[in-house]
This record gives sequence, structure tokens and C-alpha cells, in this order.
Amino acid sequence: MPVAIVTGASRGIGRAIALRLAEDGMDVAINDLEKQAPLLEKVREAIEQKGVQTQALSIRPIYMALSTSSSSSWLIAVGFQGENVSASSPISPMKVKSDRW
Repeated sequence: MPVAIVTGASRGIGRAIALRLAEDGMDVAINDLEKQAPLLEKVREAIEQKGVQTQALSIRPIYMALSTSSSSSWLIAVGFQGENVSASSPISPMKVKSDRW
């Protein structure tokens, strides 16, 4: 069974992507920032109700780069990875501070 990884999954587009992939029968690993943990938990519960496996990971901004690798022991075959990140203004990715991610 393919597995999807969706970042920014607690709300908005990330939430919609995660739920749609679950509806399509994919197991889904979701994550978002630590401050979004209550919303992320609700998304995890909604995904489980669709009859697929899920894992939710709330992270601190400093650990964002490690988030995918920390889920990898649970994942066998990644079939989809949706990086759902937004920024409020045009800026070089190298100049964005971790708290703005």
C-alpha cells in the first residue's frame, strides 16, 4: 500500500490534501508545527475514520528538516510527498528564519 507524507496538514490545503489521499486509500503521515498540534490531532482522527493508517508528528521549527526522516521508520514505500509550505512575502528561501516557516 502506498504511503503519503503531507506537511502543513493541520489546516487549509495541507489538510485537504491529506484527507483526499486518505479517501483514495493511501496511508498518510502528516506533520505541522508544534503550535498546530491540536488541529493536527483532529486531522489524524479524521484520516483514521477513513480506514487507513496514519501517523501525526508535531514539530518545532528547528526540527523541520528532520521531520521526514523521523517518520521513515514507519513508512515502507512512499508513494506521494506533499510539501505544503507558505511564506507571506517573496524572499529567498535561504534568508527565511526558522520561525517564519
